[in-house]
Amino acid sequence: MKKLLLILSIGACMLGMSSCDTRPNVIGEWQGNIKGEMPGTATSNLTATYAFNRDGSVTASYLVNFTEAAAPNDSLISPYQISVSGTAMVNGKWQYVEGEDDEIAIVYDMTTLKVQIDPEAVKMQANVITDQQAPKLDDMMPALVSKYTHMVENYFKQTPTVVWDDVKVKKPILRYEIGHDNYLLQQVAASADE
Repeated sequence: MKKLLLILSIGACMLGMSSCDTRPNVIGEWQGNIKGEMPGTATSNLTATYAFNRDGSVTASYLVNFTEAAAPNDSLISPYQISVSGTAMVNGKWQYVEGEDDEIAIVYDMTTLKVQIDPEAVKMQANVITDQQAPKLDDMMPALVSKYTHMVENYFKQTPTVVWDDVKVKKPILRYEIGHDNYLLQQVAASADE
């Protein structure tokens, strides 16, 4: 009888722990390219790094690269493209969604959002039609840096809360979905206590 009770109690303990054990372990640092279609850009590319901590905090850092078509005007007879590079970083909190084993909710604190556009990386490319050399941007640089900083800030402020669905971790790969889009991240650093 004692053996039966012992076996039943061990089984109950294992069942009780199974829901926590089936949750994906996202603790650590993950990196990958993510879909980022910034309004007003011809092309955009975001490389994201997410650092998930056991205390429920998360830091998201991004390398941001995009091009914008510069429309013809009095000083530009035909269209050029301006390429822009910079970084963005924001802190937040994360948690598993109640009642779900494969969903993570992330709430960003937009007061911590920092965007930096590198003036050296704001370049006008050769004319896309005539291949004519691009004009210099020196005089316009402060206004362009300000414009692109606000553009990137507004892009990130659109989604202060996000839910990752169908999260699966098979180290060193983390897969998840947002809406109907699939994402893949690679682990670049494990947590210190793993």
